[in-house]
Amino acid sequence: STGEWKSHEGTTIKLRGPFTKGYTNWNSKSTPFGVRHLEILLRAFRIVASAVELQKPEIRDIATAAGARKIVSMPDAVWVCSDIARLSLCRTLSPLVSQLVDRARSILHRLSEISEKLLLSSTTLYPKNQFSSSKANIRPSIMLGPVHKTFDVAVHEFKYFVDYAKNLYFSYIDELCHNVHTKCKDELTCMRILSWDATDVPKDFATSTDIKYQFIVEITERIFRRTKEILVENIILKCHHYLLIPMQTEMWRLIQAKI
Repeated sequence: STGEWKSHEGTTIKLRGPFTKGYTNWNSKSTPFGVRHLEILLRAFRIVASAVELQKPEIRDIATAAGARKIVSMPDAVWVCSDIARLSLCRTLSPLVSQLVDRARSILHRLSEISEKLLLSSTTLYPKNQFSSSKANIRPSIMLGPVHKTFDVAVHEFKYFVDYAKNLYFSYIDELCHNVHTKCKDELTCMRILSWDATDVPKDFATSTDIKYQFIVEITERIFRRTKEILVENIILKCHHYLLIPMQTEMWRLIQAKI
């Protein structure tokens, strides 16, 4: 999950300050281990997305957005600005969303290795054949809460069962990541934006090409900046709803039903 974030042009995006600054849940007993790392990842995504800026529209971009109709009034110009901002947001945020989902998948896959090592280290505290009825329903899970230090059996003696459970876990993780990636992409491609707060039309707007171009650039930047904040917030909420919550609530029930 580490490494540099890349823009849609393949260049490295430099983070504006440490994304762990102000995070207070590192040692929180109420926050599971894996959730903390995913929360840090979402904070990093917010900072990276804030660094994305709109490239200044060229005349050909404006002509493509306008299509066959001429830009003779303020509503025509706002439609063009909205279309340019929408295409730019989709182009610049799509690779960041893909990187976000890939990093989340890497974190969740890594949790299985960490939990297995914790289980192996914990089983050495007890003799191999000692069982206790009080420990019959222990369910170790990093995502579901604190890891217990008492276990009934040595995990390494049931390699087939462990591999089967890990495959179920990986399949569930891949399904969740695919679902959240689809939801986030839909958020980008299906959005419809239009700003009607641009009521101050410059003088000679209909006759001067330069004034018309400066007006379109200004309104496009305003729409791009405002809509980007909304999209980033919606993407983070979708990750919470379709990734974090299922990992903490539905995962154990679905996997247990197949074992």
